[in-house]
Amino acid sequence: MLVPSVGIHWAGVAVCVVIGGCVGMWAASLAGSAVPSEVRRDYRREIEAGEVLLVIDDTDDALLERAVAAVLSTAGVHRLRVLPHGLLQ
Repeated sequence: MLVPSVGIHWAGVAVCVVIGGCVGMWAASLAGSAVPSEVRRDYRREIEAGEVLLVIDDTDDALLERAVAAVLSTAGVHRLRVLPHGLLQ
């Protein structure tokens, strides 16, 4: 059946809705990726120096300490200064 006022089949309307949603999600993801992360901004010098930044965020302090200990036991790894972030607290 056709949409009476426009003359488009219902399947065409559904396809247009899906395509419009996909384009909207793509545009939003592009806009979001252009905003610099607070964490990335604070550790900018270390990242530009070629260091790898690993951010571990969890509410379980015991689990965080075990994860930090495991990461720091790896050769060549050192702990950066810890900065409090609103996003990570």
